[in-house]
This record gives sequence, structure tokens and C-alpha cells, in this order.
Amino acid sequence: MKTLKSIIPGLFLVAFGFMVVAMTNSTAVDNNQPNEVVQLELDLNGTVVDSTDGTPLNKVAVNLERLEEPVITDKEGEFVVEDIAEGETYTISVDHEGYQPYERSFEAVSIEEAAAMEITIALKPTQ
Repeated sequence: MKTLKSIIPGLFLVAFGFMVVAMTNSTAVDNNQPNEVVQLELDLNGTVVDSTDGTPLNKVAVNLERLEEPVITDKEGEFVVEDIAEGETYTISVDHEGYQPYERSFEAVSIEEAAAMEITIALKPTQ
């Protein structure tokens, strides 16, 4: 019985300590401020070339799921898709006359994880 009396105050202090920690953590949250989710937006830069000789392909439609309209390559075969959400997975597809269709999925990564979000799409001619 003597040991039980000496343990009970210790258990009370431990339980009280947990309660104080729990109360401190719950009061640290400001319920008046809405939680903000920050979504970083990145740009995807790319080039579409002929796989046989590396010639840039002009006026190629590059489709990215979630876009209403495709982006079109310029005379250097380059394109830019703006405002890609970081951490999201996208599928990019290219279907150009005289070339085999191309499709690939990728995850948009932050600039900290990659020097730049750049891709080169080498289309294979149909035979």
C-alpha cells in the first residue's frame, strides 16, 4: 500500500503533464485563420524534333491533359505550357502527320528538384 501511495502522485503529474501539452497544442491553432494550401505553378518548356536527324518540327500540336487547347510549336520546334501545378501528374501527347504518335506521363517537380522543367520529344517518322 505504501508503494501505491507513492506512485499515485507521480501518475497524476504525468497525466497532468499530458493534459497541459494537449491544451497548449490545441490553443496554438488560430481557428479564425483559414488553412491555406499553396499550390506552386511551374512552366513546362519543350522541343519537338525529328528522331532521325534532330530537325525541329514546326506547327506541331502538343496536348497536355487538363488543357482546353493544345500548344503549338514555333519554327524552332519549341513550346511552353504555363502554370503546371507542382506535384501533379500529367500526360503529354503529340500526334503529327507523318510521325508515330507520342505519349508520356510525367510528374511536375519544383525548381528545387530539377534545374528546369524541360523535355525533348523526338518523333519517329512513319514508314
